[in-house]
Order: sequence, then structure tokens, then C-alpha cells
Amino acid sequence: MTSARTATTAEVAAALGLRPATVQGYARNGRIPFDTTPGGHRRFDVDEVRAVLDLCRSTPAAPAMAIDGELEQGKRGKTTALDGLRGAILRGDMVPGQRLVEAELVELLGVTRASVRSAIDDLVADGLIERIHQRGARVRRVSVETAVEILECRRALEALIAAKAAERATDEDIAQLRAHGELLSIAVRDGELAKYSALNHELHAMLADIAGQRTAADVIGRLNAQIVRHQFQLSQRPGWPKISLGEHLAIVDAVASRDPAAAEQAMRNHLADVITKLQGD
Repeated sequence: MTSARTATTAEVAAALGLRPATVQGYARNGRIPFDTTPGGHRRFDVDEVRAVLDLCRSTPAAPAMAIDGELEQGKRGKTTALDGLRGAILRGDMVPGQRLVEAELVELLGVTRASVRSAIDDLVADGLIERIHQRGARVRRVSVETAVEILECRRALEALIAAKAAERATDEDIAQLRAHGELLSIAVRDGELAKYSALNHELHAMLADIAGQRTAADVIGRLNAQIVRHQFQLSQRPGWPKISLGEHLAIVDAVASRDPAAAEQAMRNHLADVITKLQGD
């Protein structure tokens, strides 16, 4: 450093009109000089950093391209980290209670620590990850009691969707629902549980589309993500797919009959059964 006066990342960013993330990116890439304190924090000489950036700006179009490129790279990094983490949790590759070590996730996902932290923040908001005071983050454990509470919330929203779908279904919608019901039946008959599960999710999405209830569907998606392991365990129980199939076909029949009350009740009956089975009968 050429000066004894040094500044933090935030101070440099404020002095030069940059985002802190941009300053950090320049430092990581070796574009600007810095010292490291014994505690591992970066310290910058503002005048020296300004001189380096002024030199960069002397090259036509360099500043805008560099900053825009880093912003785009940051967005891609966060998306990669978010999709990777969410997928690993939903697939069960990361189990409830598993501690999430940022350095390991950076290596695993091939992104920056900032992208990992941002993805963890989003998944904390979604209820998939929880932060433990002074111990970092871990995959959230969801008890059976909590799963039941979530299903009770979902039951109210799914019942609304079923009733609205029955009110709004066109002849084409009904034909598609009937055809989907046939696919569900074939999957159960052939013992294709993974395929049945996927078709099951698609049916609920179809009902939400017909009902025009995207907000309710989005909330349900967030709720379901928190109990995916409970749902998977239930799907593996002997005899459950056949029971579930009958209940879903009853929902399809009620919507196809354009009977909102019957559709709502069929959906409530199905989710009440899911709750009972989850509690161990």
C-alpha cells in the first residue's frame, strides 16, 4: 500500500460510487490492490484504487463492460447456487439437520461464497434451510407435527383451487383432466411410483391453471417444498398409491361434473387422508 490510510470494502465502495460486491469482485480477480488484516479482512487504499480504476476507464467501453459483466456473472452464480442447493435438498442428497459449510458448497457448486450466501438466504425464506446462532446454516428438520400443520394450510388452498376449477373448467380442460387421470391409472397399474408422483404434481398444477389461482399455487409450492421428504416416505408405503389414485380420480370426476362443492370436498377428503397416514393412522 502507498498510504497508511486504509478503508474497508464498504468505505471504498461509497467513496468511488461502486457496489461493495463490485469492489470485492475486483479484489478477488486481482484488479485492485489490497492488504489483509490478521483477522482476514481486506483493507484498501482509496487513492490507489481510484488510480487503478481511472486507468481502466481510459480504455474505451472497459468500465461498463467490466461492471455489467460482473453483475451478470453474479446473477448466474446465485441462480446456479440456488438451483443446486434446492435440488440437493429436495432429492434428499442433503438430509435434514445436515450442516451447510460455505467453503464446501463453493467447491461443490463452482460459485462464489457470495452466491452461496445469497442462495442460503433465499432458501431460509422458503423454509428449506435454517440458520443456527453462531453455528451457521443447516437443512431444516421438519417434524411430523409441523408437516401436519403445513398440510392443513395446504388443504384449505387446494380445496379453493378444486372448487374454482369446477366453476371454470371448459370442455377441453375436462378432456385433458380425464386423459391425465388415465395416465395416473396406468402408472399405478405398472408400479411406476416415480412417474405417478410426477403426474400427481402435474394434476395439481393443471387444476391451479384451470382455476386461475396462481397465487394459491405459488404458496402451495413453497409449503410442499418443506415436506417433500415426508411426502416421499408416504408414497413408498404399500397400498398408498392405489388409495391416492382413487382419491385423485374422485377430484377429477367432481371437476368434470362442474360441481364446486363436490370438488372441494373430494380435495379435502384426500388431504385429510394424507394427514391421517402421515400421523401413522
